[in-house]
Amino acid sequence: MKSSTDGKGTGKSASTESGDGAERADWPIAGEALSVWPQAVFLLADGKITYANAEASRLVPEPLLKQPFATVFGEVDAECARTLAEMQTPLDLDLKTGSGRWIAVQARSYQKSTIVTCRDITEQKLLADRTEELSDFLENASVPMHWVGPDGTILRANQAELRALGYSAEEYIGHSIAEFHVDEPVIADILRRLTNDEVLDNYEARLRCKNGAILTVAINSSVYRKDGKFIHTRCLTRDLSSERFAAELEKRLAAIVESSDDAILSKDLNGMISSWNRGAESLFGYTAEEAIGKPISMLAPPDRIEEISNILERVGRGERIDPYQTKRTTKDGRILWISLTVSPIMDAAGNIIGASKVARDITHRIQSEEALQAANDSLTRANADLEQFAYSASHDLQEPLRMVLAYSELLKKRYGGQLSGDGDEFIGYLVEGATRMEHLLHDLRTFTQSAAIDQEDPRGIDANECLLRTIGNLKTTISDNGATITHDRLPVLMMHEFQLEQLFQNLIANAIRYHSQAPPIIHVGAKRVGQYWELCVRDNGMGVDPKYKEQIFGIFKRLHTSSEVPGTGMGLAICQRIVEGGGGRIWMESEPGGGSTFFFTVPAGQGN
Repeated sequence: MKSSTDGKGTGKSASTESGDGAERADWPIAGEALSVWPQAVFLLADGKITYANAEASRLVPEPLLKQPFATVFGEVDAECARTLAEMQTPLDLDLKTGSGRWIAVQARSYQKSTIVTCRDITEQKLLADRTEELSDFLENASVPMHWVGPDGTILRANQAELRALGYSAEEYIGHSIAEFHVDEPVIADILRRLTNDEVLDNYEARLRCKNGAILTVAINSSVYRKDGKFIHTRCLTRDLSSERFAAELEKRLAAIVESSDDAILSKDLNGMISSWNRGAESLFGYTAEEAIGKPISMLAPPDRIEEISNILERVGRGERIDPYQTKRTTKDGRILWISLTVSPIMDAAGNIIGASKVARDITHRIQSEEALQAANDSLTRANADLEQFAYSASHDLQEPLRMVLAYSELLKKRYGGQLSGDGDEFIGYLVEGATRMEHLLHDLRTFTQSAAIDQEDPRGIDANECLLRTIGNLKTTISDNGATITHDRLPVLMMHEFQLEQLFQNLIANAIRYHSQAPPIIHVGAKRVGQYWELCVRDNGMGVDPKYKEQIFGIFKRLHTSSEVPGTGMGLAICQRIVEGGGGRIWMESEPGGGSTFFFTVPAGQGN
């Protein structure tokens, strides 16, 4: 058996008879026969060359006689050299010489000598290597390939073919193509064409994958013949399904881009426009013919020219520029506010070759925002002026009002009962009106003060202590009305102490004021709801029709006359302003005769 060597040709001896005449044990030694023998022949005695024919001299052109055989081929690896030196016959060895040639060495004993034949097999080795490389290339090529015999049997298929269809080699190779083609007439047509030596060029067919999917492919195929005989076909298949899907996707994308109301365009890294959709024509006024090939800088106002180079530099680094606001110029010279998004465009190798740009006209939005901001600024100034006026008026009117009230009471004290019935009644109206005006001015000043306090940062306060102080402030009112007030354990709240006391005082006083026939019972509760503390003040009073649940928070809004229930109508408006100013909300749940519950929320501070 022949043995091949690794590296430089290391091999082991093998005991076989090749049938070669030069190796037979009964081969007659004849000088004339050796000299014309077509292979290099050496005779050895004790490992040294005693004879070399003409072919041996051509194979190894150097003085040979009396030389150890192991040295005639120059440098070989150590194991190979040792094998040659020992020359244990019979020997079959393929060795690679220092010059890069491959030599097949065979040695046989003959009487007291050893006959060695050598044959140059370099070309065969190179051909075998090339065949192996070609086979490896075909097996691992990314293009699906297969070979089909004249009867339609699949003889070979590479890995790409098997992956494309999902079969293993055992499930595919050795089977008829009829098992995998969807359309039977196609099989006969393909074999007929190839038998007639036609070359199939992008021949369309449908193949059945292992998972049941149908794959549309283009087949390119020709026949390999040997001595005129049909040996097999050579077929390459290309998946048309993915190509058609990609083409359809590209077509749809192009249609979307072209029909978009936004301006969508592209440019190279030098800033030259390379594409321009209808949206760009509509927005900037230039046609595609006018824009493509022109610098993108033609759209930038003079004060925005530097943006272009900065954008191109960032895109060249692979950055995506998310929407930002800037200005651009139209063909007719108008300046537009636009929202701009820029993304890198890459080629198949991942190299950045340009940028895509989407521009949207936001001029109207910017103008609306500016108008709204101006209106808000004006309203803020007006509110500030109004609050200042209200505070000043409520403060400045206190002194003359006190004088009216004082002299009205003095008039009633001195002359009450001495005037006619109408006179006493008129004096009563005067005192009552002055008293109500004093309360209104007090509440109006409180309302304006609540806005001023909103400008300050709140701090954590104990709601239990605030509630106790409030109950103390209302001690007389609570006692006069026989009211009972209970409460849960209340949390620490992030708000102004004065405002929380105002909330408790207004809501509790309101609950006492609108009590039913039964003595007032009021409960203050609290619970955590998400990121807020939700507090409530619940009473057993006369209740309110739900249709008035929004109206009652208006300034000076009352559901009863002052003769029925005293008050100014400012208490709940103050509560709403305090709560909403702190980021919460306030609302009421009630039914006539069923009492009322006022809820308000306060954002929970960090750690609360």
